[in-house]
This record gives sequence, structure tokens and C-alpha cells, in this order.
Amino acid sequence: MYMVGETVQCRHDTDRELPFRQESNFAWLSGCDVPGSALTIAYEHDGGAEIDPAKVHTTLWLPEIDDAEVMWCGLPPAPEELAKSLHLTSIQNGWTPAALYPPKPHDSALPTIIHTLPTTRPPTSVMASINGPTHSTDYLLKALHEARRNKTPKEVELLRKASEITGGAHRELMRQVGLKSLKSEFEAEADFVSYCIKHGSVL
Repeated sequence: MYMVGETVQCRHDTDRELPFRQESNFAWLSGCDVPGSALTIAYEHDGGAEIDPAKVHTTLWLPEIDDAEVMWCGLPPAPEELAKSLHLTSIQNGWTPAALYPPKPHDSALPTIIHTLPTTRPPTSVMASINGPTHSTDYLLKALHEARRNKTPKEVELLRKASEITGGAHRELMRQVGLKSLKSEFEAEADFVSYCIKHGSVL
């Protein structure tokens, strides 16, 4: 399986960067918020119904360091730093499309299937070099929907916190509207966002 994260987008025909938001499924699987990253999960199945977790290899691929970007934004997090909080098999700096594909299986008789999201189209030239794998978009998104539907206790805790902050922001906004202290919708939006950030929300 491979997935490419979101990149930084600019407003049309300008160098004005839009607020970055990582692709949701990528963020959920990897925990990585670095723009331009990629994720691969490889498993060579021996057959049967059992899955051996020790053979599941998850690799996070960080983009090459751009000197011009560093000048404005500083150095991106190093693999060693991310490894302290992200529990993956490995974290690599720099990647190309070819690096995202699995090597030929040890058992050459085994078929190779590459799972991606429906919006991803792998380059045929790379696929031809690794045993002619089958590309499938039929299962990954469905599996992610099923997995993300079940929330961990930590996720439930975060959802509750987000609801409490949002509810508090709405109540504060209604209070200010009642006092007629807001002159425009722009002020209302600014106060709403300010309340959320002050109370621990990351927008």
C-alpha cells in the first residue's frame, strides 16, 4: 500500500501559501504532518488466514530538504525526532515514485498487489520493473473507513475536548452578540477562532 500526503498549495498565480492541512487518511495512518511526505505499508503474505504483525513494514518517506524553504521556514523535523513519537518501521529522508513501490517478492510466484486511494495512479514504467504488479483502488479506502469508524479512548477524549471548545466558543459569541459588541461578521469570526485557539484547539 502506498499513499502520498498533501503538499503546500499557493493561491493562484502567486507565492501566497494557503493554510496547510494534511490529507486526513494519511495523517491518521502515519501521524505525520510534514507536507510532501509519503507512506508505504508492505506485507509479504505466506498464505492462509493468519497475519504476522512482525512482517508488516511501515515506512514514512519525508521530502528532500529544500534549501530555499529552510531559509524561510527553518529545518523540517529530522527522522530521529519524528521516531520519538511515530511508531513506524523506518523513516527515510527523500523519495522518488520508484522508492514507493515494493521490491520483487522473495517468492517470484507470488502476485504483487499495490493498494492506493482512488485518486492515485501509479506510473506504469515503474510497475513494469517490479514483476508487473496489479494496481487496486477497490479496498484501501473501504478499509480506512472501517478502521476509522472505531474510535480509541484517546480519540473519544479528543472529540469531547473539541466539542467542549466549540460549544464554549458559540456561547461566548452569543454573549457578545447580545451585548452588541461585535460590529461585523469578520469580528465574530476572529473572536470565535481566537477563543478556540486560546482553549487549546489547533485549526
